[in-house]
Amino acid sequence: MEVGREIMHAAASSNLKQVSLELVGKSPLLIFDDADVDKAASLALLGIVYNNVKFLLSELIMKKLRLHIIMTLFNILFLF
Repeated sequence: MEVGREIMHAAASSNLKQVSLELVGKSPLLIFDDADVDKAASLALLGIVYNNVKFLLSELIMKKLRLHIIMTLFNILFLF
């Protein structure tokens, strides 16, 4: 967050340049010197997989919902 504030401050003090910031990372992770590197790598991978599965499931649900809506409209328009 602090880096984002610094960028916004620099943009505002420099001719008010328009800046758009996305302040989320794909998989932000801090690993300190005394960390268990194997455990950190496993947790990082778990986070990536979890986020991708969650995204794919939401996409599948939306596709199923769209298909249901299309089939309902088809039934209303052509079968009734």
